[in-house]
Amino acid sequence: MPSEEQGPSYYAVLNVSRDASDEETKRAFRNLAQTYHPDKHSDPARKAEASASFTLLQEAYEVLSDPAKRQVYDIYGKEGLASGLEVGTTVNTVDELKQKWAKFKAQEAEQAASSNVASRGVYVFKFNAENLVKPYSKTVSRVPELTTVSLSQEMHATLTAKTTAMIGGRVAVMRNLGQNSMVLGLRHALSAFHTLEATANIGLQSLLSVQSSYQLSQHSAAALALTYQQGAGLGMQVSTSRQLSHKHKGELTWVVGPPHARAMVLGVTSRFKTFQTAIGLEVGASTAANAKVAWKYDKRTTLHASTRVNAGEYQLGYQVEAGGRYQWGNNTSTGLGLAYGSQGLIMRGSLVQGEHRFEFPVLLTRDPDLKTVLLACMAPPVLCYSLNRFVVQPLWRRHRLQRAVEARREGAAAQRGAFQRAQGATHLMAPVAARKLRQELAKGGLVIVSAKYGTHAAIEEADKEARQRRHTEQQDNEQRQQREDLEHTEPPHHQQPQQPSPAGEGEEDMEESDEEEAQVQQAAEALLAGEMAPPCLDVTLALRYMTHNGRITFHQGTSKSGLMGFCDCAPSETKVLRVLFLFNKEPHMAILSDQEGAVLPDRGKAVTDQQIAEDMLADLEEQRPDMEESQ
Repeated sequence: MPSEEQGPSYYAVLNVSRDASDEETKRAFRNLAQTYHPDKHSDPARKAEASASFTLLQEAYEVLSDPAKRQVYDIYGKEGLASGLEVGTTVNTVDELKQKWAKFKAQEAEQAASSNVASRGVYVFKFNAENLVKPYSKTVSRVPELTTVSLSQEMHATLTAKTTAMIGGRVAVMRNLGQNSMVLGLRHALSAFHTLEATANIGLQSLLSVQSSYQLSQHSAAALALTYQQGAGLGMQVSTSRQLSHKHKGELTWVVGPPHARAMVLGVTSRFKTFQTAIGLEVGASTAANAKVAWKYDKRTTLHASTRVNAGEYQLGYQVEAGGRYQWGNNTSTGLGLAYGSQGLIMRGSLVQGEHRFEFPVLLTRDPDLKTVLLACMAPPVLCYSLNRFVVQPLWRRHRLQRAVEARREGAAAQRGAFQRAQGATHLMAPVAARKLRQELAKGGLVIVSAKYGTHAAIEEADKEARQRRHTEQQDNEQRQQREDLEHTEPPHHQQPQQPSPAGEGEEDMEESDEEEAQVQQAAEALLAGEMAPPCLDVTLALRYMTHNGRITFHQGTSKSGLMGFCDCAPSETKVLRVLFLFNKEPHMAILSDQEGAVLPDRGKAVTDQQIAEDMLADLEEQRPDMEESQ
């Protein structure tokens, strides 16, 4: 079924039901064409408005008058028509249309998959800032030195629904020495539970690997990897993981070979509502133990701390690290931390953008003292707070505001365009609407006094503003009449001029406040006109035009925003049509939902609220000069 996002419904444009016959469709088009045909109007502005409306009428009639196109439109909307499903004479049944549509969608999905290329990478830039923290000479440069650059990037391309290819490269440069390699890989899903992956590293340290991964159960998985490296020989690694409970997960890895890399690694990860912990133990050619905890401070900020101790054949190493990460958006985060260990005092910065990670470790000193450690501990939070408070947050708020304003303006531009088209259609139907109104008034039939289309709140606000306007106009008329009466009454000659009375002062203050209020209202209206169309649309003329033999018909399942003279004045919000009308000279009211089918006056109920009845009579009296002028 066509959706409202695809534009006004063709059934609403012609105001016919979904099961309307060809004759009913043709009759509706001819009746509307008498009003909206450009040749019916001599004024250039009206001719342009008529041309836009008549183009929409022709488009709707072309589809609904053709059985094949109408069948496609009923099932798939304008998207189905645009895809070319209406071409051909062999597609006659709904089942055949569905098969062709499914084939079209499958081809579209395959094209999207074939062009789906994702990239990921890790980029590490190591700096040495020892001369900045503890210079060994007054003449030495204080600028941090870039000592190591390590780049690793991979491109993953989906070949088929089950096969993915990978190509990448790794480059590492340390001062004047470096190495590089190219990586090629292919991953294929043998089944929903079994995948096979082959990888080749081509470079100074060439490596071939084949890995088979299998989902043993809902909570368990295992993988077997075979490797071959020139000079090291064959290697094998077996790993398994299991979800121990809802919060805990365990992993076990056994590196069988090559001999210099043999090891057994055990790890347990626990996830709670606001924090996460991970511990690991490695035993083999080298022994290591590590622990990490991360605490979600708020929606965007995460604090973390970790420690690691490792013992090799000839050395003992340790490291303690603490830091934090801030999430700027769904794909962007930054981090800053401080690590102290056997390698010295290191400050680590990081930036993550999507699948790309940038790391910036800075060696502050290899032999830190207490003063250096304290200053280094204070630097990250102070630096983060300062940058966040005075640089990042203002720029981020400005960026978000600009995006919100641009999005609002784009939506408002489309909404204003629809509103202007509805206003243009209303101008064209005004003479016919006035004639039908006079006919209904003469015979005491269906007289549309007021009709508004929009949200409940917008309609109530429009009624409130109308009452306030009438009340203000009544006060102005009374004050004008009082001033005219005073001008005709001369005061006695023996009386001295009197100071303005408090009432006079009140009048002046009231006139000034009214003028200020008028200026504020004008500025608000100008701002509103520049941003978006009103959330409530006056469709009184449109309903008078739709009146035929004392009745108005609305068809079930079609949004009223597509009717001529209507528009979607409040996208994505619930809209209603509120109609105030006279029938047999008695006031009635009807409130219809957006896609409700109904017939007026049958759907209306007698008005018992005295205020609403008075407003209806006041509206009708205000419209009489326009009706007499158009007569």
